[in-house]
Amino acid sequence: MRRCSVLGCDRPLLARGWCKLHYYRWRRQGSPLVVVDKNNTEEDFWSKVLILGDDECWEWQTGKDDDGYGAFWWNNRQVKAHRFSWELFGGPIPEGVQVLHGCDNPSCVNPSHLFLGTTQDNTADRDSKERQVRGERVHTAVLSENDVIWVRELSSKGVSGRDIARELGVHPTTIYYLLN
Repeated sequence: MRRCSVLGCDRPLLARGWCKLHYYRWRRQGSPLVVVDKNNTEEDFWSKVLILGDDECWEWQTGKDDDGYGAFWWNNRQVKAHRFSWELFGGPIPEGVQVLHGCDNPSCVNPSHLFLGTTQDNTADRDSKERQVRGERVHTAVLSENDVIWVRELSSKGVSGRDIARELGVHPTTIYYLLN
């Protein structure tokens, strides 16, 4: 069995020539060798933020998760940077409440861009700003908006869904869902 390529590490490989520990260090921090100090201070937190004007986004500059949210170690646990920023300026976050971004920038930690809300508030905010991917913008979409209009016209003239599907090269179920 092959072993991690980091000097002195004898763990089995996961990816990129590193073990699980070193691979995830690389994913979080950009280097498999960086050791995280899990007892950071408030000063350490702000040193990782690019602070611009009061109305501009304050960008988190270091480790981010797959969705772009900043992550930070505080008291031996990892917390989201925007939640930490809220707690510094706005106080404790009640159980079951989320910290939402008015600016829609997940790496922003500017307290004036953050607000508290429920999951329903978050969904309503997303929908009001039309950030929900629909129609042609869905990455798996096969039919365009014009195709949908054409399918509905053909269907209203009595052409079968099976024939339409064959013409477009899609499964008949796709046409059925589109029409219903």
